[in-house]
Amino acid sequence: MLRYFLAATAIVVGIMLVFLAFPLRLPRPVVQQSANTPGPRATLPIFPHSTGGAITGKAPWAFDALPSCFRPRWEWQPGSDRIEERVTRAVVAARAAGNVHATMALDAWTGTPLAPKRAAAALHGDRLSPLPSGWKQRAGDCSVTIEGDVVHIVRGEDNLTVPAARAYVLSIDAQRRLLIVAHDAPASAEVGGYLLLSAVGVTAPTPR
Repeated sequence: MLRYFLAATAIVVGIMLVFLAFPLRLPRPVVQQSANTPGPRATLPIFPHSTGGAITGKAPWAFDALPSCFRPRWEWQPGSDRIEERVTRAVVAARAAGNVHATMALDAWTGTPLAPKRAAAALHGDRLSPLPSGWKQRAGDCSVTIEGDVVHIVRGEDNLTVPAARAYVLSIDAQRRLLIVAHDAPASAEVGGYLLLSAVGVTAPTPR
C-alpha cells in the first residue's frame, strides 16, 4: 500500500515541477504601428442597381469610383478636419489649418512632394482660381457641372453630388487635362488629382 502511495505522490510532484518549470503563457497580442501615409484607395465602378434604379445622392468618393470618367492619379490627406490649398500651374500646396509648418508642396501631375527650393519657387507662380459656378465638362461617359462648392456628376440615370469641394483644371494639351479636387468636409479632407478621360471613350495618355 505504501508503495502505491509513494508512486502517486511522485506523479503529483512531477506534474507540479513541470508546471513550475514551464508556466502556462497566454498568447500576447502583436501591435504593429501603421504608416503615416494612406494606402492606395480602391477604385470600383458604379453601375445602376440590379433593380433598374439609378444611383443618386452625396458621394465624396465619386471621382475614385467612376473609372470610365476619371483616372485617379494621386491623393493627399492632411489628417486635419479642414484644409486650404493654393494651386499654381506646377504644384498644389495643401496645408493643415492653423499650422503654417505643415505646408507641403506636391507636383500636380504625380502627387510627389517637391524639394524645398523648388516648392518655394513654384508657390510664387501664377495662382489658378477654382472653377467657377456653371463650369461644365464631359469626362468619359460623365457630365461634370460646378455649382458653388458642389460638384454634380451625371452618368446616364446616375446623379451624384460631391459636397464641400473646390475644383481646378490643369491642361497640357487637349487630351491631357488634370482635375484637382480639394475637399473641406470634416470626414473627407483631402486633395486629389484625376485625369479627365476623353468623352468619346479614348483613354487620355499618361502625362510626361
